[in-house]
Amino acid sequence: LAGSRIGLPWMRDGASEPALLRLGDVWHLFFTGEREEARVIGHATSTSPLGPFTVDPEPIITPSRGRFDQAGCLAPSVLHFGGKLHLWYHGQRVKDGEQVIGYASTSWAE
Repeated sequence: LAGSRIGLPWMRDGASEPALLRLGDVWHLFFTGEREEARVIGHATSTSPLGPFTVDPEPIITPSRGRFDQAGCLAPSVLHFGGKLHLWYHGQRVKDGEQVIGYASTSWAE
Protein backbone atom coordinates (compact mmCIF):
# COMPACT_ATOMS: atom_id res chain seq x y z
CA LEU A 1 0.00 0.00 0.00
CA ALA A 2 1.40 3.33 -0.97
CA GLY A 3 -0.66 6.32 0.09
CA SER A 4 0.95 8.70 -2.37
CA ARG A 5 0.12 6.30 -5.19
CA ILE A 6 -3.56 6.01 -4.22
CA GLY A 7 -3.98 9.65 -3.23
CA LEU A 8 -4.73 9.38 0.49
CA PRO A 9 -3.06 12.22 2.43
CA TRP A 10 -3.23 10.39 5.79
CA MET A 11 -0.88 7.69 4.44
CA ARG A 12 1.12 9.81 2.03
CA ASP A 13 4.45 8.49 3.33
CA GLY A 14 3.43 4.84 3.42
CA ALA A 15 1.93 2.07 5.48
CA SER A 16 3.50 -0.25 8.03
CA GLU A 17 2.83 -2.65 10.90
CA PRO A 18 0.09 -4.74 9.26
CA ALA A 19 -2.39 -7.07 10.94
CA LEU A 20 -4.41 -9.41 8.73
CA LEU A 21 -7.75 -10.98 9.63
CA ARG A 22 -10.00 -13.24 7.56
CA LEU A 23 -13.76 -13.04 8.11
CA GLY A 24 -15.74 -15.24 5.75
CA ASP A 25 -14.45 -14.66 2.23
CA VAL A 26 -12.99 -11.24 2.97
CA TRP A 27 -9.48 -10.44 4.18
CA HIS A 28 -9.21 -7.35 6.39
CA LEU A 29 -5.89 -5.53 6.60
CA PHE A 30 -5.32 -3.15 9.50
CA PHE A 31 -2.17 -1.02 9.32
CA THR A 32 -0.38 2.13 10.41
CA GLY A 33 -0.80 5.00 7.95
CA GLU A 34 2.16 7.38 7.91
CA ARG A 35 2.32 11.06 7.05
CA GLU A 36 5.47 12.80 8.23
CA GLU A 37 5.44 12.16 12.01
CA ALA A 38 1.68 11.54 12.20
CA ARG A 39 0.46 7.95 12.69
CA VAL A 40 -3.11 6.66 12.32
CA ILE A 41 -4.68 3.24 11.82
CA GLY A 42 -6.23 2.36 8.49
CA HIS A 43 -8.28 -0.51 7.11
CA ALA A 44 -8.41 -2.22 3.72
CA THR A 45 -10.18 -5.27 2.29
CA SER A 46 -9.51 -7.90 -0.36
CA THR A 47 -10.75 -11.30 -1.46
CA SER A 48 -7.15 -12.55 -1.31
CA PRO A 49 -4.54 -12.25 1.45
CA LEU A 50 -2.12 -11.08 -1.26
CA GLY A 51 -4.37 -8.29 -2.54
CA PRO A 52 -5.06 -6.13 -4.28
CA PHE A 53 -6.58 -4.29 -1.34
CA THR A 54 -9.21 -1.56 -1.38
CA VAL A 55 -8.26 1.02 1.24
CA ASP A 56 -10.97 2.84 3.21
CA PRO A 57 -10.80 6.57 2.38
CA GLU A 58 -10.46 7.62 6.04
CA PRO A 59 -8.45 6.12 8.93
CA ILE A 60 -10.44 4.12 11.47
CA ILE A 61 -8.45 5.25 14.55
CA THR A 62 -6.87 8.69 14.93
CA PRO A 63 -5.11 10.50 17.79
CA SER A 64 -7.31 12.11 20.43
CA ARG A 65 -6.22 15.56 21.63
CA GLY A 66 -5.47 15.52 25.35
CA ARG A 67 -5.71 11.71 25.59
CA PHE A 68 -3.25 8.84 25.93
CA ASP A 69 -2.82 8.57 22.14
CA GLN A 70 -2.58 12.29 21.32
CA ALA A 71 0.77 11.94 19.50
CA GLY A 72 -0.12 8.93 17.35
CA CYS A 73 -1.93 5.61 16.89
CA LEU A 74 0.06 2.73 15.45
CA ALA A 75 0.82 -1.00 15.30
CA PRO A 76 -2.65 -2.57 15.37
CA SER A 77 -3.40 -6.11 16.50
CA VAL A 78 -6.89 -7.44 15.90
CA LEU A 79 -9.18 -10.35 16.84
CA HIS A 80 -12.81 -11.13 16.07
CA PHE A 81 -14.92 -12.89 18.70
CA GLY A 82 -18.31 -12.54 20.34
CA GLY A 83 -19.68 -10.68 17.30
CA LYS A 84 -17.17 -7.87 17.83
CA LEU A 85 -13.93 -6.71 16.34
CA HIS A 86 -11.35 -6.09 19.08
CA LEU A 87 -8.33 -3.95 18.20
CA TRP A 88 -5.31 -3.18 20.37
CA TYR A 89 -2.74 -0.61 19.32
CA HIS A 90 0.18 1.48 20.54
CA GLY A 91 -0.92 4.95 21.55
CA GLN A 92 1.83 7.55 21.68
CA ARG A 93 1.23 9.85 24.61
CA VAL A 94 3.87 12.42 23.68
CA LYS A 95 6.15 12.95 20.72
CA ASP A 96 9.22 11.71 22.64
CA GLY A 97 7.97 8.16 22.08
CA GLU A 98 6.21 7.28 25.35
CA GLN A 99 3.68 4.63 24.38
CA VAL A 100 0.71 2.97 26.06
CA ILE A 101 -1.67 0.28 24.85
CA GLY A 102 -4.98 1.43 23.43
CA TYR A 103 -8.08 -0.67 22.83
CA ALA A 104 -11.11 -0.20 20.58
CA SER A 105 -14.02 -2.47 19.76
CA THR A 106 -17.11 -2.42 17.59
CA SER A 107 -19.89 -4.78 16.56
CA TRP A 108 -18.74 -6.59 13.43
CA ALA A 109 -20.64 -9.44 11.83
CA GLU A 110 -18.62 -12.14 10.13
